[in-house]
Amino acid sequence: MATLNGVNRTKQAAGGSGDNYIASNEYAGVVKTIYDTIEVSGGATADVFALPLIPAGSKVVGIYLAWDALGTSSTVALGDALSSGRYVAATSSVSAGTTSTIALTGLNYEVGTTATDNAPLVTMTTSASLNGTVSAVIFYV
Repeated sequence: MATLNGVNRTKQAAGGSGDNYIASNEYAGVVKTIYDTIEVSGGATADVFALPLIPAGSKVVGIYLAWDALGTSSTVALGDALSSGRYVAATSSVSAGTTSTIALTGLNYEVGTTATDNAPLVTMTTSASLNGTVSAVIFYV
């Protein structure tokens, strides 16, 4: 059995200075959150719920998304203007549900590397009209 070091463990083992410095958003960071809730009533077949901005330079380390039964053939996704499913790919919201599973593309994603990626969005779609509550929490360092 081999022991393999991750990127930051390798930097730490090399002394943690110069090119081996571990940024504060990668080591001993303080987890912060942004969160919001929206009540959708008679929403269009494709609505977007904008969450508070995430500070540039932050790394996303977790999410929590919860929703009511939103409507016929409805889905929710959590991402941003560049990638609607960066954190949570389109997921059925025909029935009420929750997820805290973050997509690999979103885990440790550094916000502020491109324009508009600091503005998280919940994209909601349905074949009829959207009705219900959606809540989202994003954890970042």
